[in-house]
Amino acid sequence: MEGWGLADKFRLVASRLRAEPLGFCLLMSGKEYPIVKIERWHDNVTGYVPFDQGKLYAYRLPTTYAEMVTVDDIVEINSGQ
Repeated sequence: MEGWGLADKFRLVASRLRAEPLGFCLLMSGKEYPIVKIERWHDNVTGYVPFDQGKLYAYRLPTTYAEMVTVDDIVEINSGQ
């Protein structure tokens, strides 16, 4: 998965037959939300996206998505690149 962008990794997971559903959240399906910050705490990965009037919404990624997030992805997202 080296060299793959985070969006490509997430598309790969979503296309898997047994992909874990995103679960309950306020985000609408079919709409793209830019991830502006990512935090990892042990096995949990939380992404932050702009939501209501620019406020950040924290969303804990399901395991199958969290496993795809690398340290390089976190550095890239958090640096604003």
